[in-house]
Amino acid sequence: LTVLQMIGMTVAKQNDCRYCEVFSTGALEALGVPSNVIQSCANDPDLTELPPPQRAIIKFALKMAKDPKSLNSEDFDKLRDLGISDSEILEIITYTSLVNFYDILADAMDLVVEGSEETI
Repeated sequence: LTVLQMIGMTVAKQNDCRYCEVFSTGALEALGVPSNVIQSCANDPDLTELPPPQRAIIKFALKMAKDPKSLNSEDFDKLRDLGISDSEILEIITYTSLVNFYDILADAMDLVVEGSEETI
């Protein structure tokens, strides 16, 4: 669950969806993820605070969210080499696709962050 929320937050940030980014960040905080890990996901392109499997998953998800056709066999092999199964890779792909959908939906509906008067 935690790595899925990391995907949600990093993809929302990449997609510039403030509403989804704030939502996912709050979920990570509620799950007890240390602030240095959250900050690494938000601001560090190298994701240095994440263990190698999570780092590889997030980088895969970011690449997929931006340009799914750019994924190649090496991207999949990197995950498999870290012990990530094909069914887990499918879950990453499915969840990343869902995050992209939610980002588009939130932006199209002009959702606001609670407590803020600015639209997203």
